[in-house]
Amino acid sequence: MIPSFKFWIRFLLPLSCLHATSFSLHDLICSSDTTSNVRQATSPSNPALSVSLGIFDFMRENHRTGQLAIEYHSYGYRWVKSLPSFQVRPLLGWMGTFSGALYLYGGVNLELQITRHMAFAPGFAIGYYNRGHGKNLGHPIEFRSGIAWSWSMPNQSRLGLHIYHLSNASLARHNPGSESVVIYYEIPIKRKLP
Repeated sequence: MIPSFKFWIRFLLPLSCLHATSFSLHDLICSSDTTSNVRQATSPSNPALSVSLGIFDFMRENHRTGQLAIEYHSYGYRWVKSLPSFQVRPLLGWMGTFSGALYLYGGVNLELQITRHMAFAPGFAIGYYNRGHGKNLGHPIEFRSGIAWSWSMPNQSRLGLHIYHLSNASLARHNPGSESVVIYYEIPIKRKLP
């Protein structure tokens, strides 16, 4: 079962509001030059290319295998002007497992900058899944819901951990789902793209 959009908004907005108060999570973690750090951390994100490597279906040994993924992340959009640390980032991606499964998808990350260097991002995607010689997930349409944590480097690249679940949301009777854990490296793209 995929958490609803309302669930994530109820979960995410209270965290985002911490930034707007005088007692913020950022103040607890960063002690010097808080205003400057927040301004730098919350500027809109540039487009980026993300490469990840990890384990597909890590909770079940019989289908566990390696996986590789490439994602394009668009500019960050601020939908709520009063929450500068909250951005919406559209994404497109390709994921392949070492057993031949393929997943092509599009979605969105809801990115919350916690400190100057640390970001937290629940994300959602929908895409086409072809099992190849890999796990049968029950339907070619699969939904991805996950959460990522990342650390920004001085050159604006990011290193992060992403944990997510794939499910057909009961579009088919057979819906075993899968869980993945990956380490990713995100490289900013300097030239202008949508």
